[in-house]
Amino acid sequence: MKMYCSECKLVICKMCYTEAHSGHKCSDVNEVKDDLCKCMTSDSDLVAAGIDICREMLESLEKKKKDFVGQVEKTGVEISEKVEQLKRMIDDHKEKLLSNELSSVKQNSVKEFESLREKIERQMMSMESYKKNVDEVIQKGTACDVARAASGLHDRADELLKFDVAG
Repeated sequence: MKMYCSECKLVICKMCYTEAHSGHKCSDVNEVKDDLCKCMTSDSDLVAAGIDICREMLESLEKKKKDFVGQVEKTGVEISEKVEQLKRMIDDHKEKLLSNELSSVKQNSVKEFESLREKIERQMMSMESYKKNVDEVIQKGTACDVARAASGLHDRADELLKFDVAG
């Protein structure tokens, strides 16, 4: 396994070259290692930037959640003040607004915030795991290991960078 087929992105032996890759552009695996490492490092850097974006998204999400909960509480106080002014006629309406509708909206919205937070945290963990894996392959891998992993890791980086919290 001393050759690298650039078209198939595979590490191959001389027999494989003869049987299936003779028309392909092939190189000694040691000659392509540096280029593959550069590509993997570039992908890893992009993923690291994605981690930073996830952190910013989490901070923004937490602020929005806090603002939303504060607004819900403020709305609850306003409703209570109006209810007190109208006394008996509004008592049933007060219970409906505070106990049912407002609470339900708050509960559902908080669940959505939490779900988004969990989704972003999972994405960030996947990105951090990817970055650790790439660093380990680059630092500890042989030229053959790097060549074998490069294409799959590049594809995984592309997949990780397509993350969109709105989606």
